[in-house]
Formats: sequence, structure tokens, C-alpha cells
Amino acid sequence: MASASKSDDAENGSEKGQSLVQLVVEGVIDGVGKGQFAPGQRLIAADLAETFHVSRAPVREALHILAGEGVVDLIPNRGARIKKLTNTQLVDFLEFS
Repeated sequence: MASASKSDDAENGSEKGQSLVQLVVEGVIDGVGKGQFAPGQRLIAADLAETFHVSRAPVREALHILAGEGVVDLIPNRGARIKKLTNTQLVDFLEFS
């Protein structure tokens, strides 16, 4: 019985972690669409963590997801920057998300 409880806790923790990552991903995408983040703007993990009221771990994971989606460029030893998208790419991306 105790192991089922631990398993449930682990699943809930995982879901909560995923929801925090998703919160950051959606927040950055929304910010790009609203012009809160400019093309080429550097994204600082600590600032994003403070903005979205999460720790840096979900922010780092979200940045990797956003890089895979083509929204940000991850530059080794430099951090993340909002990718410079054409208007067509931005519209396509916003329709997709």
C-alpha cells in the first residue's frame, strides 16, 4: 500500500514538473507573439524563473523544448536567444501552438 502511495506521489510530481515546463514554454511563446520578447533578445534563466514563479530547472527544460521547436537558439556558454523569425514563420508557429 505504501509503495502505491509513493508511486502516486512520483506521478503527481512528474505531472507537476511537466506542467511547470509547459507553463514556461507557453509563456515564452505567448510573449513572442505579443512582442514581449524581441528577436535576438537574450533569455536569462534566472529572470524567466522569477517571471513565471518557478525554479531554474523547468526553465532550462523549457528552453530545450523551445530550441527544438525553433523558437530560441541555444548557444553554448552564451545561453538562449529568441530566434529571428520571418513574419510567415511566426504566423505558422503561432498557429501550430
